[in-house]
Amino acid sequence: PGRYKLVAGGREGTRRIVAVREISVPVGGLPEQSLEMQRSVDVIGHLTTPDNIMPDQIGLSLTPRETLTTTLLGGVLIGVASSRAEISPNGDFVVRDVLPGVRYGIGYNFKGGANALSGTLVAARYGGADLLKGSTVFEQGQKKLDATFDSRLGAVRIQVMDQDKPQAGIMTVMRPRGGDAAPWARQSDSRGVVTFADVRGSGDYEVYAIEDLGNESWLLGAFMDQFLEQARIVHIEIGETASTTVQVIKVERGLK
Repeated sequence: PGRYKLVAGGREGTRRIVAVREISVPVGGLPEQSLEMQRSVDVIGHLTTPDNIMPDQIGLSLTPRETLTTTLLGGVLIGVASSRAEISPNGDFVVRDVLPGVRYGIGYNFKGGANALSGTLVAARYGGADLLKGSTVFEQGQKKLDATFDSRLGAVRIQVMDQDKPQAGIMTVMRPRGGDAAPWARQSDSRGVVTFADVRGSGDYEVYAIEDLGNESWLLGAFMDQFLEQARIVHIEIGETASTTVQVIKVERGLK
C-alpha cells in the first residue's frame, strides 16, 4: 500500500510519448489501470533582456524536478533530461520535445564568449505559474513562457541573533515564499551576519536561522514547513539590498 507513480513511454516518429499518473494503492491492490499516452510538446516563449545583452547570448533550459526511472519493453529508459531553448536574436524562442505530465523548472547560463556578462532571470511565467518560485507542467496549446533577464541582482543582509546576542556559525536558509524552488543556505559569520548577494526575482522570501542544523534537511520543503510560523518574511527588490534580523530557531533532536 502507498502512493506510486505509473509511467509508460516510448517514441512515435521523432517525438517522445509518455504517460504519467499518480495512484494510491490500498490494501489488496487496485484493478487493472489504463494510461493515456501523450506526445511531447514544444513550448514557445519570449525572452526580454536589457539593451547591453542580446537574447541569444543567454542559454535557457527547462529542467525536470522529478526523475522517471521506469525501464520499458525493449530496454528503453525514460530519460528526463533538460530541454534547451532555441533563442532568436529578437528574443522569441522554442523549447522542443518537453514531456507532458512532468514538472519542470527553468535555468539559464551565458553562451560562448558571454562569460563576462552578469545578471539573472527576474521573471519567468507560464500561464499562472511563476517558475522562479517553483515548477510547472507544460502542455500543448496557446500559453507562452515569458521570461525577463536583468543585469542587476537583488541582495539581503541578515543579522542572526539569539535574544540580544549575535550568533556565529548558524545555518541560515532563505527560500521564495510559496512554491517549491530550491532554497539557499549559508552559515552566519563571526559577526552573526549572512549575506545573499545573488537573489533573482523581486518578491517575498522566508528566512530561517536554525540552530545545530548539521545535515541537509533544509533541502526538504517538508522539513522547513514545520518552522514556517517562526520564519522572518523579507521583501527583496532587484537592484536593491534589503536588511532584516532573525532569531535563532531551536531544533528539538526528535525533529531532525
